[in-house]
Amino acid sequence: MLATMPPTDRMRPSWRVIGLLLLATVVVRVGVVTYRYRQLERDPDAYRQIAENLVEHDVYSRAPRSAPARPTAFRPPLYPLLLAVVSRNGHVTLESTTVLHVALGIATVLLTLFTAIRWGLGRGAWIAAMCVACDPILLNQSTQIMTETLAAFLAVGVLWTLTWRAPDKSWGNALLAGLVLGVAALCRPPFLVWAALIAAVLIWRGRGFGWRGPGRALALVAGVAIALAPWTARNWYAFGRPVPATTHGGYTLLLGNNRFFYEHLRTQPWGKVWDARELQTWLAQQATMPRANQVGRRTEIEEDRHLYGLAWQAIRRAPSAFGYACAVRLARLWSPLPHRLHESESESRRLVRYGIAIWYLLVYGLALSTAVRHIRTMSAPPWIWGLLLVLAFSIVHTIYWSNLRMRAPLMPFVYLVAAWRVRSRASQ
Repeated sequence: MLATMPPTDRMRPSWRVIGLLLLATVVVRVGVVTYRYRQLERDPDAYRQIAENLVEHDVYSRAPRSAPARPTAFRPPLYPLLLAVVSRNGHVTLESTTVLHVALGIATVLLTLFTAIRWGLGRGAWIAAMCVACDPILLNQSTQIMTETLAAFLAVGVLWTLTWRAPDKSWGNALLAGLVLGVAALCRPPFLVWAALIAAVLIWRGRGFGWRGPGRALALVAGVAIALAPWTARNWYAFGRPVPATTHGGYTLLLGNNRFFYEHLRTQPWGKVWDARELQTWLAQQATMPRANQVGRRTEIEEDRHLYGLAWQAIRRAPSAFGYACAVRLARLWSPLPHRLHESESESRRLVRYGIAIWYLLVYGLALSTAVRHIRTMSAPPWIWGLLLVLAFSIVHTIYWSNLRMRAPLMPFVYLVAAWRVRSRASQ
């Protein structure tokens, strides 16, 4: 059931070609990171701060160095843990982050190559791998202390785990796939939605896929639960409640569903970037107002619930604006053209943005034509697992906050589909 191509399309990887692929990946990734080296000094999501608190205080905390290191679950733990592992003398340096990101990039390219070969893409496997090595989003995010580089590696890792061995031969493979999915969810919570969709498909159509239905789905869910157990237990101990993901969901939902953002979409031109500082100012004002029947500050979990409540309140008050915002978020997730971030954009930056748009339009065209032409094959393993990945992230980021970089974990699969189209043309 794993092979969707004839056996003649299978190939053995040439070590010489693999070496050239790795060399090209290193040159491209190191070149981009070197060119934008100082970008790694920024820490917009406090991942470096959390990692350094882990090393210095043995506490998973996003508190500044001058403040007490209070536990947090505001960010998922895997990426800060890796930053802590590669840190030097208690500091996450630019050099250590560069090494980590380049290593993850190389691993992602290799996994894409081996997955493509396993899926029968033949020489198209090299195309898919090179596209991942040169993907504009992944290149850009490799210069940011954010989770996209790790998330892309984990997404391909899950696809490989789901297909490296026929799953009907052992429930252990389903358990292993669940473990990898659970680890991925410790990097980006939308992977949990992907796990749920996979389990649902296994139950619904499992026998036809050779997975023996519910038994394999149960093994997969057990693997996810095992991977999440230590983090969930830690949060239970720290906050008195089992938190399997993060306490960041309320803020992310509110960021994309509030009256300021809705008004921006209603009054501003399409594509104009919204300045979220007005929401931040409003939240700060709300925090300073006296609240009845409240003693002390909210806990982190209480604050998360409060923000969820504000978001759902905005949705209920303006359902039509919410519907339009959902369409905007989905469009932004898949937009081929990066946003113009500055009104006084230089000509060179504009040309780069439009060049990126041309790249993605070509890739989308190849991938969509493949999906339409081979729709039956795409609805069966191994391709369906990638389609469910795309569906999971699209669902999450249609409701929660969304932008172009959040599709980074999906791009290796998109290139696999596009490379199938190239391979199909070459074999005609």
